[in-house]
Amino acid sequence: TSINVYYSGHVIDGITDNFLFDTNIADTARMYRRYNKDKSYTGLSVTYYKNPDDAISNNSLVDGFARAISEFKYGEEGVAFFSSSHGYEAEGSGKTIPAYSPLVFYIRTQEK
Repeated sequence: TSINVYYSGHVIDGITDNFLFDTNIADTARMYRRYNKDKSYTGLSVTYYKNPDDAISNNSLVDGFARAISEFKYGEEGVAFFSSSHGYEAEGSGKTIPAYSPLVFYIRTQEK
């Protein structure tokens, strides 16, 4: 089953004060002054797995994000916080997510 996931991802590092590194919600992007007119702000299509281990091994998402989505039911929204061991670990991600950064995602799921 595929679902649409709407999210905003934030770095919690004590320096950038809840830095938004990615979102697919236009209003959130505007609020954080990161709106890009060329970006398509639509739901992320994800195959839904009820089992967290299946969600992690069968999606190309960060482990913590995939696990969190598997805990949601259709139409639910909530917050997922996880350490770097379930995120980008020592590598970080580009210039936006430093190494060993804990992450928080605000998530809303919808049926496709």
